[in-house]
Amino acid sequence: MKRALPWIVLGVFLIYVAAAMFRPVRSSGGFKVAEFGRLPVLLSAHVQPIDSVAHLALFQIRGTMNLPLENPNARRWQVWKRTLTLDPAEWLLEVMTKPAAADTRKIFPINDSNVLSRLQLKPGAGEGYYAFKDLQAKLDEIGKETARIAKLEPGARAAWERQWLKLQNALVIYERLKNSLQPNSLLEREAGGKPVAFNFAASLNAYQSGLRESVKAAAARKQGKQQEIDQVTVEAMRAFAGSFVVVSRAAMLSVIPPTDPVKAGDRWENIGTSIVNSARTGRLPVAVGHFATMSSAYAHGKPEAFNADVAKYQQWLSKAYGPQVSKVRTQYFNNMFKPFVRAAAIYFVAFVLLCLFWFKRSTALYRSALTLVVLAGVLHTAGLILGLMIEGRLPFASVYGSIIAAGWIVLLLAALAERFWRNGPGLGTAAAAGLIALSTAHSLAPGGPAEWIRTVFDMSFLSAIVAIGIIGIFMALAEGRAFHMLRRIANAMRSVVRQNKSEITVASPSC
Repeated sequence: MKRALPWIVLGVFLIYVAAAMFRPVRSSGGFKVAEFGRLPVLLSAHVQPIDSVAHLALFQIRGTMNLPLENPNARRWQVWKRTLTLDPAEWLLEVMTKPAAADTRKIFPINDSNVLSRLQLKPGAGEGYYAFKDLQAKLDEIGKETARIAKLEPGARAAWERQWLKLQNALVIYERLKNSLQPNSLLEREAGGKPVAFNFAASLNAYQSGLRESVKAAAARKQGKQQEIDQVTVEAMRAFAGSFVVVSRAAMLSVIPPTDPVKAGDRWENIGTSIVNSARTGRLPVAVGHFATMSSAYAHGKPEAFNADVAKYQQWLSKAYGPQVSKVRTQYFNNMFKPFVRAAAIYFVAFVLLCLFWFKRSTALYRSALTLVVLAGVLHTAGLILGLMIEGRLPFASVYGSIIAAGWIVLLLAALAERFWRNGPGLGTAAAAGLIALSTAHSLAPGGPAEWIRTVFDMSFLSAIVAIGIIGIFMALAEGRAFHMLRRIANAMRSVVRQNKSEITVASPSC
């Protein structure tokens, strides 16, 4: 039975890896948010999926990469129940299209008592997190105090002043995201506390109709004909385009790809700039219509229309911007699969098994550790290849990539050493090098060590460990039963032999 243990361990962790690769596409309320998360946008001169932007933005604002939908203390004693969370991509979609709902999410961490007292907030509310709605009336005060603190030397700032600046930075990011697709801040001010009644798709259709009329009128005037546009239509167009001036200045995301696919890397526009420019050029990019339809469909609870337009936009992007879309999809897959995180988890288990091997000198434990180090090495290599495909350059171009690549090189050298000295030190060095390199590199990424540990020890990893534990207990019991059965059989055979000897002694003639 011990011979089967390495294959059983390998099988469990292959299932663990496969579950990460082929996990079902998320769908929230019928909305295919995961498909929306695959769409490419430009942020910080880098084209990336919306999903990546959402994770980074949520971390910059909240300090975490997940958003609980309930009070974590509500299930403190129910460890078997998982806390429900809002997917980062859906949170970002909500921020851009349903600001009234997004403004109630508790995403701004405030723990300093001085900051709380100055903002007249109750301490401890929402586990130290506050919603934009809690801070909205205090934005002017926050801005004035920020201007004062910004004039101080960094070393002269008190702890509460540093947290004040972090809060201001988080609010700026949030408002820029909120105005990345439509002028939500302006719409909320105009609504005056009432629900915002804005249908982006319908308003854009009316604007496009007026735009076509203006183009025809301009062409007629060139031919010497008199053709005027209705003044009401002109005013409506001016008001619509004027409202998107806010978006053109404040938007954090550039969602409109360039007209020339060859220049798709750095010529993206935000949606506000595209609409404002259309008043001069008389043309709107195709992508504007798709984002307007998606926005209205999600805001008004129409999953069929949302999903259909996401699919249409993806098809259009694939035809016009194939290489760019392929690269973004690779990055999305890498974000979901997390090969380095999976590799680190498997390196950890392999190292534990090796420690047990040095204690018990069990061949089954050694072989189990060997198979896991090989599997983790394959994932480590796959992560480097995916990074090369995404970045288009060797991993040594950054500190993060250099540490991971250095760990991979040490892994190969240690594995080669183990080939000649099969007693475990080389294998242990390989597992330790891979684990240390990946954990060190991820401590530099957003979220730091805490986020890395939370991601590594997720439910799928813990399930794999529990499965191996149950299998190990079952095998131990089975071996114990087999041992007892063999012992009973041996005792029975011994008693039979003794009985036969006594019978032979009795039957033999005396001397």
